[in-house]
Amino acid sequence: MTSAEDIYLFRHALLRGGAYAMLTDEDRALGHRLAAEWLALRGEEDALVLAEHFERGGDGERAGPCYLRAADRAGRGGDSLGGIRMVRRGLAGTVDAATRAALLGMSCQLHYHRIELLDDARADATELLQIALPGSAPSRW
Repeated sequence: MTSAEDIYLFRHALLRGGAYAMLTDEDRALGHRLAAEWLALRGEEDALVLAEHFERGGDGERAGPCYLRAADRAGRGGDSLGGIRMVRRGLAGTVDAATRAALLGMSCQLHYHRIELLDDARADATELLQIALPGSAPSRW
């Protein structure tokens, strides 16, 4: 690290789990939101890490685009099933219309590589066709 920030770590997972369990639900959510903001400001590149912190912090609006990037990365790495799981998590949150359309498009793209799951993609494709603006092009997440 190039800054003079203090870093605190738990030496054992049980200790971390115990400390986490003592927090109220509101404090846990706040902690995850603060962690997500802190990581984002410092250039965290793992979109899944950001997405999970935003989701646990109750910020689905910010988690959605992160899940989209994570799904894209998984798909590019050949993990279409992992990408589909990330799309599902993004769609489960509250996202804006553009992010929802991009997630649905990503779902269709990832399902292309998993033909045995084609029926699972049909609902996503149908919704995407209903919400896409006429003449719009696929987004480049």
